[in-house]
Amino acid sequence: MTVTFPLELEQQVKIQAAQKGMDVMSYLLSLVQRDINAADPAIRVGGNTGDYDPDALNRMIAKMTSRTPEEKMAARQRAIQESRPQIELAPDVSPFDVMPVVRGNETDEEVIAALKELS
Repeated sequence: MTVTFPLELEQQVKIQAAQKGMDVMSYLLSLVQRDINAADPAIRVGGNTGDYDPDALNRMIAKMTSRTPEEKMAARQRAIQESRPQIELAPDVSPFDVMPVVRGNETDEEVIAALKELS
């Protein structure tokens, strides 16, 4: 389906979409979906009355890419705090001391051949 708008209306649609942190297609889809959801259920096709949100991903991406440096730092701190190890290492022990080490003297060709054999 192709929809053509007068130039002035198209510019207004672009501005509205940008203000909502959405691309034009997602913005227009949300308007149409909202109008359909507001319509009489008897005339809806498919009868979608659930919590489906076609713009959830676009809004999440817009929010993630427009974070302030302070919001990014707070998110990093939360991630660090939530990913702390359950066992604290002694001050003189490095994480590299307790991590398993993979050792071998295989050539790149041998590794590639082994991977091909496994797949």
